[in-house]
Amino acid sequence: MRTVDTVGKAYGFYEPTEGTVFVEGAVVNTGNPGLIGWGSGTGSIIRGGTAVAAWWSGTASVSTANTATWSDGVKIGASYKAALRKLTLDGGTVASSATENPIGDKIRIGQNFSGTGNVANGHIRRLTYWPRRQADLTLQVITQ
Repeated sequence: MRTVDTVGKAYGFYEPTEGTVFVEGAVVNTGNPGLIGWGSGTGSIIRGGTAVAAWWSGTASVSTANTATWSDGVKIGASYKAALRKLTLDGGTVASSATENPIGDKIRIGQNFSGTGNVANGHIRRLTYWPRRQADLTLQVITQ
């Protein structure tokens, strides 16, 4: 009897060394509701609810300089590779942080990584993941 063939990476669709996430959606509630979060309680998160987009790594965050009206809808692009995370909101300037992206063991769509609240009251129109880091210009273009 033949065994099952294995194709791909040990993490399935998720590439922990580099990648890009694009999310488009709207959030009405305030606080720190997440459009998407990943990790096991200390992992990364892209979150809204304030006027900026922030990406928390468990110890440090990177935030966008520009703001948006979250209830009207936002487009966020985030990329990571080695010890560098980048984030942009609605085509604005790309913010960066020299901190690593923690390896996530789960993805939460519409909630931040804590799993104990911070649920987004809104909608996600589109969510896209690439298993490689996209350039800063690409992040700005896809979020315009």
